[in-house]
Amino acid sequence: MASNNKYIDLVQMAKEGNTTPLINQCAPQLQAIVRRRVPFQDIDDVVQDALCIVLTALVSIQDHERFNGWLNQVANTAIVSYWRNVFRHDMESLPHSLEESTRPDDIALRKEEEDVFWESVGNLQEHKQEVLKRFYIDGQSTKQISVEMNKNHNTVRRWMSEARELLKKRLT
Repeated sequence: MASNNKYIDLVQMAKEGNTTPLINQCAPQLQAIVRRRVPFQDIDDVVQDALCIVLTALVSIQDHERFNGWLNQVANTAIVSYWRNVFRHDMESLPHSLEESTRPDDIALRKEEEDVFWESVGNLQEHKQEVLKRFYIDGQSTKQISVEMNKNHNTVRRWMSEARELLKKRLT
C-alpha cells in the first residue's frame, strides 16, 4: 500500500464496497482487545458486533490517521455493550425466575428472591446504589454519571464494578 497508514487505503476500499480486506485487517486487533475482557465463548460475537459498528460508521470517518485509536474505542464500546446486556439479563432474571408459575410455593419463593435481591441492593453504599440506578434504570453512560455526580470517571467505573461484585457474592 502506498500510504503511511495501513488503514487509509483499506477504509477507502471499504467505502467503495470491498470490505473484506478491512475486516481481515481489523478482526485480529479487535480479537486481541476483546479476548482480555470477555469470556472465551462470547469473543466471536463481540468481535462481530464491533465489526458491524466499524462497517456502519465507515461513511463518517474523516481522519484516517486516527483509525487505529477509533478501532480500539469501537472494541471497548462492544465490550461495554456485551457486559451491560449480560448484567441486564441477570438483573431481569433474578427476581423473576419463577414468574410464570402460579403455584403458592413458587410465588412465595419468588417473593423471597425479590426480597433478597432488593435487600442486597439496599445494603450497598448509597453512591453505589445511585450509580447502578443511573446506569441500569436511567440508561446513562458512566461518563454521564461521572459528570452529573461530579466524580472522576474511573471512580464511577470502580463503584459500578464493586457494586456488581458485591451483588454477585450476595446473590449466589
